[in-house]
Amino acid sequence: KQLGPVIRSKYCRESGMARSPLQRMQESASVAACATMLRHNYRAHPDIVSLYNPTYGGQLIASATGQPKTTRFHGTFPFEHSAAMAMHVDGTESQDPDSPSWRNDAEAMAVADLIANVMSQSKAKPADIVVLSGYAKQCAVLRDVLNKRFQTAAPGGIWDIGSAYKGKCPIEVCSVEKFQGREAPIVIMSTVRSRDLAAVQRDMYVGLGFISNRQRVNVGISRPEGGLCIVGNLELLACDEEWARIIKQIGAMNGIYRETPAEFKPMKWDDVEFGARMLKKTVHDNIKRNQVPPGSEGEGGVETEWHRRE
Repeated sequence: KQLGPVIRSKYCRESGMARSPLQRMQESASVAACATMLRHNYRAHPDIVSLYNPTYGGQLIASATGQPKTTRFHGTFPFEHSAAMAMHVDGTESQDPDSPSWRNDAEAMAVADLIANVMSQSKAKPADIVVLSGYAKQCAVLRDVLNKRFQTAAPGGIWDIGSAYKGKCPIEVCSVEKFQGREAPIVIMSTVRSRDLAAVQRDMYVGLGFISNRQRVNVGISRPEGGLCIVGNLELLACDEEWARIIKQIGAMNGIYRETPAEFKPMKWDDVEFGARMLKKTVHDNIKRNQVPPGSEGEGGVETEWHRRE
């Protein structure tokens, strides 16, 4: 379930060149005959393991139960009910003229607000937190937003880390690819995409890049030890079958919230599902009335962000 290489060529992708070396080995008859799976997971809280366990056929065994690294934040916001939470942010995605990469400023601000709450209520330190995003431009925006919070911190405030601040954001922000193989106490995922109707219609044919790539999703949600926060437009994410399963499971653990100007309000899976259903219905109605956008027939008809990324 590892990430393979980023392949720009559609022909090469269709020829299987986007597979990881481990996947190629597993598909080899000689290797498969003697391969075994390491089932015991000593990294993460059972709530987090349960989110990616279906990817492995439910064979993983959460073996870090009760360990301090997986339970130290449990019982404090946003991990009051479970070690995983999802926060709905209805922001606006955009692109800069000099880059094809996506950014979502409202979502970046929501991530900063969430981090402030995590640090104040769970007593997490900046070094405990890693922010992941699938887009290089969003990573740059997040670093800028977080760095400004530390730069302008009021003495004694939650963002004040004193002499530990060296003029550079002390919270690591990077892509999922760069963080593959690593782990962190708390991982916050900024999913970015929050599209207008026309763009959603197109994406239902060509895929949503980062948020529809199963390996990338799996790597992202399997990085945290004690706390996972998914931030994004949950109604749009729930249009994807895999994301819908993940968010529904978090909802069953009472871990869904909606970001508002004043607070984070609890949100039910039923509300997310209804929003996704209405979004898909509107898109389908539009498709019936109009022709499908040229070049978007079938999966891979148009190169997505991840096929042409930096």
